[in-house]
Amino acid sequence: MIEIAYTSRATHLMSALELEEMLRQAREFNRQNDITGMLLYKDGSFFQVIEGKGEVVETLYLSIQQDLRHFNVKTLYQRPLAQRNFPNWQMGFFSLNENADQVEKLNTVPGYFPFDLSDQLLDQWIKTSTAKLLIQSFRQFA
Repeated sequence: MIEIAYTSRATHLMSALELEEMLRQAREFNRQNDITGMLLYKDGSFFQVIEGKGEVVETLYLSIQQDLRHFNVKTLYQRPLAQRNFPNWQMGFFSLNENADQVEKLNTVPGYFPFDLSDQLLDQWIKTSTAKLLIQSFRQFA
């Protein structure tokens, strides 16, 4: 198994209805292909983790990189995975826009969220340990 984490920018601010439809499609695909993970959304930015069998996840990620609904896809990391972080989630989701009052529960480390960072700051943010903290907080909170 492998895990891939990435950020990207939506081509436009997505409505709640658009996000729901995107999630419905993703969850169905993920259920059929034994993929699990999480997705955070804030002001047109995404942070996502996908996990599952290597070839399946890599093919999905290639498709994500070519998806015209977003751009500026930046791989944070790709690594082997001994066990899933999200074994029961076809796609856990949290909108930081709609749950702004609860964001502080996740935001326990300054610079925690990799949204809208310059390339230089993103390079500093991309540390497996920081991403892992975010993943663990999301899993515990959601």
